[in-house]
Amino acid sequence: MPVNEKPWLEIPIDSWEWFDRQIEKFKPREWLFRGHAKSYWRLRTSLDRSFDDLQHIIKSAKGRTRRFDKRTHETLLIKSFQKNANLYLDFLPPVDKKLEWLAIMQHHGAPTRLLDVTLSPHIATYFALEAGSGDSCIFAINHTEIKKNNKFTLSKNNYKEAQAALFGKKERFVIVFDPEFGNKRLVIQQGLFLVPSQITQSFDDLLEDYLQFADDEVCIKYIIPARLRFSGLERLRRMNIISSSLFPGLDGFSKSLKFQILETVQSQKLLD
Repeated sequence: MPVNEKPWLEIPIDSWEWFDRQIEKFKPREWLFRGHAKSYWRLRTSLDRSFDDLQHIIKSAKGRTRRFDKRTHETLLIKSFQKNANLYLDFLPPVDKKLEWLAIMQHHGAPTRLLDVTLSPHIATYFALEAGSGDSCIFAINHTEIKKNNKFTLSKNNYKEAQAALFGKKERFVIVFDPEFGNKRLVIQQGLFLVPSQITQSFDDLLEDYLQFADDEVCIKYIIPARLRFSGLERLRRMNIISSSLFPGLDGFSKSLKFQILETVQSQKLLD
């Protein structure tokens, strides 16, 4: 099993009451959160994982990996999506707004360099607990430290400049992105994106760059032991943080049925 190789402060959650006291210290919108179903998973984008999977497929077929230009392949993915999106979507952003296109691609399951995060530690907890059965984790990422040490910020006034730097080859930074053209799911989940300027290196390698300039923790990793999974899901249910509330429509309701048996068993007091 992989081990944590990053210098983030790693703290086990002893109880949910203890976790509540921890998150009360975080000022709203200064910290961003992300839940992982497995405690040893690193911070990686779906594009990074996709390239990794591709190399494994090639190695299985050819006996060796191949070198390829990741930036070129990302460009082709975006162009392919833009070319065909009109067949499925009624609204399309301007072609030159790559970040907005990436947000749509991410929403529909395409691999992108965007990393989903949320302003809510409780919603991040849901994503940590809703799949799997072992230890999971929640990352708390200090938005203030990232923004303070960036020479690029993303706004309407400098969108083109910041986007050019993100898709260039020289700069190393991570930026917070709140899409101009959102969707219902993003709003409900209080979602934002973290965007790395490099796709030839891992996301958490870039995040690690901020440690040398930070006045506070850049990232804290909270480990959720498996014994707290059941009580955590129950607690989220009481907050109405469940699939049917986080994923609008029939898909969300269908996902919520995953825990129907667990809820029925508990209501019948058949659990020890």
